Amino acid sequence: MYATHTGVDHATTPHLVRAAITAPSVHNTQPWLFTGRGTRLDLYADTARRLPLTDPDSREMVISCGAALSNVRLAMRHLGFVPVVHAFPNPWNRTHLARVDRGSYAEPDADPRGTRQP
Repeated sequence: MYATHTGVDHATTPHLVRAAITAPSVHNTQPWLFTGRGTRLDLYADTARRLPLTDPDSREMVISCGAALSNVRLAMRHLGFVPVVHAFPNPWNRTHLARVDRGSYAEPDADPRGTRQP
């Protein structure tokens, strides 16, 4: 897989999703769904994987999805793109948690902790 200044190859979306699914989740339920189109990914909560007895308010499910989203952002930066995240992009669909668009190209930080000072 490689990234260029003008675009991302066809293997980028699977790379981002592979990074996402390594995220920790409540009782390893992996309660997320991803769809991809062009240079964006959409993250949905998979309510079929919700644990109603241990997570009645879906709080831990959403936290797990946030961990997957964080991994997508890190993988996108690794490829050299700045992720642009839109939280809750569809107010009529509560399971649509985020949309991540590929932003502009930017060299990844040499500091893996992202603490480099200007």
